[in-house]
Amino acid sequence: QPSQIGTEGKAAVEDNFQWTQDDDELEITVPSDSAWDKQSIKISFLPRSIKIKHAGEDKLSIALYSSIDVDGCTWTIEGGKKLVITCEKANSGEMWPRIQN
Repeated sequence: QPSQIGTEGKAAVEDNFQWTQDDDELEITVPSDSAWDKQSIKISFLPRSIKIKHAGEDKLSIALYSSIDVDGCTWTIEGGKKLVITCEKANSGEMWPRIQN
């Protein structure tokens, strides 16, 4: 059986971000040319979407393939220029064929 997209340490590349998954979580990495300012980031986690605003501007909106557990989502900034979002899947064990609906 072929490996699923975004697994085995290989990120799936989309237009403005990359993502990986395992049975329980998905991780989204959003690079930026300039540094992310932690105070200016607002991320909305909804069961089937993630919306990112930075400095009042809409940066990214992802309509998800399946549901996430909004209480199991976190984000960090790595190296100043990478926003890393980690979300628990609502249906543990489900491998997504793609990230967007």
